Amino acid sequence: MSVYRVLFVGLVVATAAFLQGCGSSSGAPMEATNEAPADAVEETARMSTTELHVSDGSPAQPALSEGELAQMRDAEAGDYFADQYRLGAGDVLLFKSFDDPTLDQTIVVRYDGQVSLPMIPDISVQELTRAEATQLVYDAYGEIFVDPQISLSVVESRSKFYTVIGEVERPATYPFDRPITILDAITQAGGQRIDRRSGDSFIGQQGTLSKALIIRRRDTGERDVFEFNLRNLSDAGYHDADAPVLPGDIVYVPEGVN
Repeated sequence: MSVYRVLFVGLVVATAAFLQGCGSSSGAPMEATNEAPADAVEETARMSTTELHVSDGSPAQPALSEGELAQMRDAEAGDYFADQYRLGAGDVLLFKSFDDPTLDQTIVVRYDGQVSLPMIPDISVQELTRAEATQLVYDAYGEIFVDPQISLSVVESRSKFYTVIGEVERPATYPFDRPITILDAITQAGGQRIDRRSGDSFIGQQGTLSKALIIRRRDTGERDVFEFNLRNLSDAGYHDADAPVLPGDIVYVPEGVN
């Protein structure tokens, strides 16, 4: 037998012995097990959701400015239609005269933005607040009565709308007929859309709203986009869900996020 063959045979025998020894200290075949070795090291990692959520890196805009917070407080106090709502065609108003109750009547703002009242010329109230319109009517009746005692109130809003789009059951344009919050608007649109694929009905894994946006157009034509965190509704104090929706706003519930 050549030297090379002896070396090769010895190497094969040694390898077989080594593998058998690894299988079991008693020489029995090694059995499969799911148990981790005693010296196994378990590692975990924690990271913020921003690290998991793809972002373009642009800073998020603040949910509400001080002015918008003031608007919300006014709406909660019931003063929105008195101080901020601007009249338009189709709005229904109630006129009352305490000098002559026979003048009391319900009037509708015409397509041209004007209203007709007894004894005075037509008055344009288009895009005026209720207080501004009341002042015009007061001045007109001042030609007839000394210090006329009148009131003008909004009975029904038909000229203003807001829109809800995205992952909601009934995306549509809705009449702005009362002060409304972003959560109210989403609820009005049927809430979070139910997925009915494959004949099943279910809401995504989380099952709760987490984010919504308001797109608001300025008088200059530019748009502001505000992002609202709708989690933790049970927390006390002011919450993003209470943010006011204003006439002309677009409420967007992003798809695949909630």
